[in-house]
Amino acid sequence: MRIQEYIKNAFNSSIEPCSDPNSPEEWARFGIFIGVQFFTKIRERRYFIPNLVQNEKDDGSPATLFEEVLEMYAIEKLNEFYSQAGYIGEESGDLRSDNEEIVMILDPIDGTRSFLSGFDTYSVTLSILLNNRAIFSLVCNPSTGDIAFAIGTEKTKLFQVLNGPEFIHIHELPLLTNFDKLINIHPSTMALPIIEKLYQKWAEKKLDLIRSISGSPSLMFLETAKGCGTYINAWGKGKTYPFDIIPGLHLLNGCGGLILNRDGNPVDPWNHSGMFIAGMNQKFLLEIIEFITD
Repeated sequence: MRIQEYIKNAFNSSIEPCSDPNSPEEWARFGIFIGVQFFTKIRERRYFIPNLVQNEKDDGSPATLFEEVLEMYAIEKLNEFYSQAGYIGEESGDLRSDNEEIVMILDPIDGTRSFLSGFDTYSVTLSILLNNRAIFSLVCNPSTGDIAFAIGTEKTKLFQVLNGPEFIHIHELPLLTNFDKLINIHPSTMALPIIEKLYQKWAEKKLDLIRSISGSPSLMFLETAKGCGTYINAWGKGKTYPFDIIPGLHLLNGCGGLILNRDGNPVDPWNHSGMFIAGMNQKFLLEIIEFITD
């Protein structure tokens, strides 16, 4: 597979049309192109945040016209690459008809509040679905240049973009092992009882570290896939959307990780609400679930 070639070509402004819509490798070519293009566009704007026009969504969370522009760009390139694909996006919603086998799901900036605050904990997150099953997924951190991707059932990989068409060698994930006891609990009022219980475990020296970092859940899934600990999210915002979980779940599955719901079962990314926990060690995840839901 010509991944290095795809990365170098992704810095060009155009991409050749799809030659085989059922090929995960072809969608890797397209997905890496979108990831690198978004990396470039977001990095160009991240130091000019006060100039971005900010909106407010129905749930009170922030949004920007910049995100709408990014999403329109992605839809335009998707139509150029393969015009028969459907689309589900954070800004545009569900644009599918009833018969597309190929669907792209995208959140151009997951963690908008972190992006607007000048933090580095936001991400670009996308998946390509064939009959509702992810055949390519990508999560990109524009601040660090980390871009992780999964192609079909292959091992999840990560590369880091530098300046221009330069990138650091592609690595298989996870990069680290045996760091399950480093816990990141997503900050929210609903998470307070969980945090108290986790600190109790930490005081008993049964956990090594507890931190509470806000931002993009997909980015936290990526950090978990790298081997940087266990991620817990109380998720009090109703049902998740496909782009909230599917890309990160694909990355985790590609390196031996998983995401469980509060009952200890695999999450259903099309119909999930409430707490979820992500990690590399199922036995440890089940022990944490039993403790924090007791």
